[in-house]
Amino acid sequence: MGEYSKSKKTLKKVEKPVYGAITVFSDCNSKGVSKSTGHVAFLYGKLKGKKMAVLGGNQGNKIKVTSYDCSGNTFVSYTDKKGNKHYKKFRGYYLPKKYLTSSVDLLNSMDTFNSSIEANKRATGKEISINKKGESSR
Repeated sequence: MGEYSKSKKTLKKVEKPVYGAITVFSDCNSKGVSKSTGHVAFLYGKLKGKKMAVLGGNQGNKIKVTSYDCSGNTFVSYTDKKGNKHYKKFRGYYLPKKYLTSSVDLLNSMDTFNSSIEANKRATGKEISINKKGESSR
């Protein structure tokens, strides 16, 4: 509770996606009921549909842009080697309370990508390939 109450004092939830916003996901069951853990990343851009390109640093000990569903629906984050599905749910975009957003912070056509592979290439300068199972090289 202590750490969460600190973040409530320093962060504000924003409704519109803003470049660089902290994007929060909770680990949950298939019905969207939260567990005690989750994932955070920085908003990097938009992808086709309702998915967003988020930049994270703990995917295989690498910095990587990943496609995430930011619609608020529960989604399969990954399937482990035993075949168990692990779910996440988008909880919101957050910025420091004292940060004043302007129109330059809003996502625009330059922040729109056809795929996470394209977003990764721009963000990291490296090509990231994805196989038929959705696994990526790092």
